[in-house]
Amino acid sequence: MDAKTRDLALLAFLSLFCAVSAWAGDRDVFGSVNLCYRIRADQPGRSMPITPFLGDQKFDPETKRIMGVAFEMARAAIGCPSGADAIIAKRIIELAKAGERNTERLSEFALDTLRSQ
Repeated sequence: MDAKTRDLALLAFLSLFCAVSAWAGDRDVFGSVNLCYRIRADQPGRSMPITPFLGDQKFDPETKRIMGVAFEMARAAIGCPSGADAIIAKRIIELAKAGERNTERLSEFALDTLRSQ
């Protein structure tokens, strides 16, 4: 399975997980209602949730897709509290600028940063 297919499968799982959690009324780790949102990486040009955090920084479409997947993975791992979005996004962007393109590492390093605060 190539990386794009794996990422699309992961996004489908995350979307289902978030939809079921919201439907069941689950709460995230901070006690807020779990309001994950879906992204569609299979639609070129579609905005990724990390896009608002990019500011004037430019990345190629594939890197944006990878960062978007890593962003969603990190959010899903902590129950999607929106207060952590900026911290997660900032770390993922820093790592991508340094050349990291592995979604699992981007997500895990962002979570490590969040845990250390």
